[in-house]
Amino acid sequence: MEELRAHLGQPDLQVSSEELAKVDLIAFIHAVRGRGTAGNQRRVVEVFESDGGAHQLTFRWLTDTDTDTHEAHERVSVRTEATRLFHELAVSGVLELSAIRDAVNRMPT
Repeated sequence: MEELRAHLGQPDLQVSSEELAKVDLIAFIHAVRGRGTAGNQRRVVEVFESDGGAHQLTFRWLTDTDTDTHEAHERVSVRTEATRLFHELAVSGVLELSAIRDAVNRMPT
């Protein structure tokens, strides 16, 4: 998350911390080489949420055990449905980007 903030804050982009805080949900997706049908598999590895303040980690994929975990926070989750969806997809083994994208697109707005 810090790397994203630093990149977006560079002079050519000039995204302020206040502007970035307006983004409710940020998901980081990594390619895992040598896995999946095409030799690579993409995984949602971290999800951060914001209610207009600092982003907080709510979901993390643990590479060592190939499982995920949820981070508990005192404040109410802004995107509980999205976080729950990522968890359900990971638990049921749905980890390919196309399937994740389809599931997110079916979410009510």
